[in-house]
Order: sequence, then structure tokens, then C-alpha cells
Amino acid sequence: MRPYTTKEKKLIENLHSKDQTTVLETINILRQEGKWSYIPFIIELLKNTGAGEIRNSLIAFLNDLKYQGAVSELVNAVQNDKYKSERGVILSACWQSGLDFSMYLEIFIMLCITEDYQNAIEAFSVVENSISRSTKKEIADYIIQIKSHLNRADRKKKLLLVEIINMMEEVIKK
Repeated sequence: MRPYTTKEKKLIENLHSKDQTTVLETINILRQEGKWSYIPFIIELLKNTGAGEIRNSLIAFLNDLKYQGAVSELVNAVQNDKYKSERGVILSACWQSGLDFSMYLEIFIMLCITEDYQNAIEAFSVVENSISRSTKKEIADYIIQIKSHLNRADRKKKLLLVEIINMMEEVIKK
């Protein structure tokens, strides 16, 4: 990764300002610049920010991502236990962004299996939005993987996993 310019360092510094207006203006500038390299700083700030206008602005920033380079940063964050408390927000941003996560579907399928019900639903939405880019063989393998975990899931989660399987089987039929 290249070193940050003086301007970029100042923007990152401004994200940590005590002045709410400065932070909100900086988030807006970062959204306009569209650089995915700021995502780790946005997620870190999200983790350390309580409810309020800044948090809402950070969530909107993540939900509105439109550059494919952001995908790997979001996947890294969703897998990092440091951000476990923000996992639902990050998962939601993944599917709301409309970006292609097909290269990482196995990760999202495992999140459907291992996460709590709410996060599993968010991960399901990511899978649902990207599964059509997978091969029939990959989808068949995902189905086998999910079926191997069905007997350990509680009733509510089992219904969700069966729904994922049904959705995947429909994709295979097309």
C-alpha cells in the first residue's frame, strides 16, 4: 500500500476530531472522493462511535459504496472479531451496496451458519445478491456445506438455512 499524502493524513486525522461538524464534513468529503482505502478508518470510527449523527453518517457511507475495490475491505472487516459488535452493520452494507461478493460467498455462507439469527439474515442477503455469479458446481458444494450443519442449528436458524438451500437450488435450475 502506498503512503498517505499530507491531504489524506489530514482527512484521517479529522475523522478523530472532537468537533462533530469536522467529523461529519470529513465523512462527506471521503464519500465524494470515493476512495476505498479509507474504509478501515471508517469502520474503526464506527466501532468507537455511539448512536447519533456521526454513526448514521458512517453507516450511510458504507451502505452507499459503489467501487468494487471496497469488497475486500468489507470482507476483512466482517471477518475480524475486533468488529464483531459492528458485524451486522457491515453485513448490511455489503448487500445494500450492491457490490459483487461472489468471490467471497463461502465466507458469507459460513456466517449464515455460525452467526446469530439477525447477522445470518444479513449474510443471507449478501449470498442472495451474489449467488447468480457462481457456477452450478460451486452452488452444489455450498448446498452440501449448509446441509452438513443443519442438524446443529436451532429451529429458527434451520428454517433460514433451508431457505438458503431452496434459493440455491432454484439458481441451479435456471
